[in-house]
Amino acid sequence: MDAAPPSSGPSGAVGWTGGTPPRTGSTPTGEDHTGEDRAATEAAGAGGGQAGPEPAAAPPLKSWEEMRDWAEHLLRSRTGQGVATWNRRSAEAGLPDEQALRAWLDGQGVTGYAQALLVWERFGYPDFRTAEADELIAGQYSDRPQLRPVLDAVLAALPALGPVTVQARKTCVSLVTPRCTFAVVQATTKSRVDLGLRLEHERPGGRLLAARDIGAATVRIPLTRPEDVDAEVLGWLRYVRGDRADRHLGLAWGDVHSDGTLRLFRGSKLRLAGVDPRLVEEAMRPGRRLVARIRLTGTQGEPALTWSAGPADADLAGAPLK
Repeated sequence: MDAAPPSSGPSGAVGWTGGTPPRTGSTPTGEDHTGEDRAATEAAGAGGGQAGPEPAAAPPLKSWEEMRDWAEHLLRSRTGQGVATWNRRSAEAGLPDEQALRAWLDGQGVTGYAQALLVWERFGYPDFRTAEADELIAGQYSDRPQLRPVLDAVLAALPALGPVTVQARKTCVSLVTPRCTFAVVQATTKSRVDLGLRLEHERPGGRLLAARDIGAATVRIPLTRPEDVDAEVLGWLRYVRGDRADRHLGLAWGDVHSDGTLRLFRGSKLRLAGVDPRLVEEAMRPGRRLVARIRLTGTQGEPALTWSAGPADADLAGAPLK
């Protein structure tokens, strides 16, 4: 697969040949959300004193009773059977311990939150999983109240990402989709909150540091004040939340620092669902490739994007490569 970096001028083009489009740049982006990022940052306390539109409300914290109902809904929607039925089936299977139950549920296609629910149903819920969300969070910040606004800033930025479930645990707050826990907010020390991100293929660099003991997070971004929850942080959250069914090529425009990291100032998402299938068919022929051309000065402030199929041996301007 071939890919070209975005142009540093007012227009650019990206082409690739076959396969899945690569990710461009070292910082993830979604669609061109510059305005949304700014609004979310202001809602988090980094926007200065200018009054602006009323920000979207942060997602409500889920109590464990609500989380149980949510997990039961997942179980029923995926298997067609509720908790009572699965409890009876697991009891009839005569499984002696948690490990045996998990292995049996794996074989039945019950995984993730639905599996955890059935394990707790069989062997009991930990005490902290029956506490209310506000009580759990109050305990996390009882000896470091100056850091609570940092958590609030992260929660205030979430509406820009799309649907997110906020789940309070004993030592952290998890940000959850039906697919996985994609981020964790943890008051790691009395002077720092860590935003843990689940990025298996992203190595530490720039603001991304190695994560240790932050759930399933592989990297973390240290936050010490609400203003640290800026457009770059929101870009990472948007990327890691993601949607595997949303196939796209991400473009990032920014300044490359001396250490090789990229400071994002604009991003765009080239959705493959919008490509004419006839162009895709043409681009898959031998010696051809699919090309996206993008100009930053499109209509209504959005980048102008056009798709085409061209020779695989041509540069982005259409001239044969030398």
